[in-house]
Amino acid sequence: MPHPHRAQAQQTHQRQQMPQLHGVAHTLYLPMVVRAQAAVLCPWLDPQDQIARDTLDIKSAGVESAASFVSTALVTGCRTARVEARLTLTGEGAFGEAGGALLTRGGEKADSATVADHAAPEGTSRQIWRAVAADTSTASIASRAAVRRDAQKTDGEQSLRGLLLKRTATVNLKPELEIFADDVRCTPGATVGRLDDNALFYLRSRGIPLGESRTMLIDAFVREITDAIAPASLRDHIAALIEVAARRSQP
Repeated sequence: MPHPHRAQAQQTHQRQQMPQLHGVAHTLYLPMVVRAQAAVLCPWLDPQDQIARDTLDIKSAGVESAASFVSTALVTGCRTARVEARLTLTGEGAFGEAGGALLTRGGEKADSATVADHAAPEGTSRQIWRAVAADTSTASIASRAAVRRDAQKTDGEQSLRGLLLKRTATVNLKPELEIFADDVRCTPGATVGRLDDNALFYLRSRGIPLGESRTMLIDAFVREITDAIAPASLRDHIAALIEVAARRSQP
């Protein structure tokens, strides 16, 4: 069941498309509004296109009372990429979410660093990231939740998960908590694994080829990220990019 503020953000996204900016920093202040953002960094255009691409995307949002901000990023096909996001929940009852997916292959390096700074009571934050690394690539995710002394009844979640498609690939996950209040609920989580052999066996026993089975499992792994995106046209576009990335990551 999605958080009510998150659902509102998805509905408002259809009316207010946030700007997509690459290689620059931008700051948003959100007083009593609900907005959402989705950005795609370095989509693959052809096998050579990704060689020359480097990108830096930085976001900073101040979320005031009863406002919501949801930011979703997909990084794929970049030689190097870094995504940074800092959400400061300055008003009571504010909601902020920063998450996305990093999909790397070859010798690519992608990393994300997000901070949810709770500066007021009863704030809610979500930092949900997925990383899929193939070949000798590296995907790194750092997530920090900071709860100030007056930010009582804070609810913060960090869900970081990595998927290794080859033993030579690397996924680094680093959740952090910095808590100065005593009435909070913060749940950090980080896991790294490989494709489930039992799931692969099940799909192949149903006549699905190995490559298609792997693609289906990779898509399912990041589905939590893509399902949260609105409108449907953007969600379908990002899902298609993920499918292309998954197919190109096959051994």
